[in-house]
Amino acid sequence: MKNLYLIKEESDFTDTVRELIEAVTDEDNDTLVIKLYEGEDIDYDILIDKIFYYDKVICF
Repeated sequence: MKNLYLIKEESDFTDTVRELIEAVTDEDNDTLVIKLYEGEDIDYDILIDKIFYYDKVICF
């Protein structure tokens, strides 16, 4: 299963969220965490491609 996690704000990326992501991630998962708050140079075309590539997209 391919999981994409989108983190909107730094305050949303709490210890609880980190633990949740680690808990559901195993060797069979392709997991990517994108922190939208880290940069203003987000290529939205690539982001949309990633959203459609991954099986699950979870936003915080």
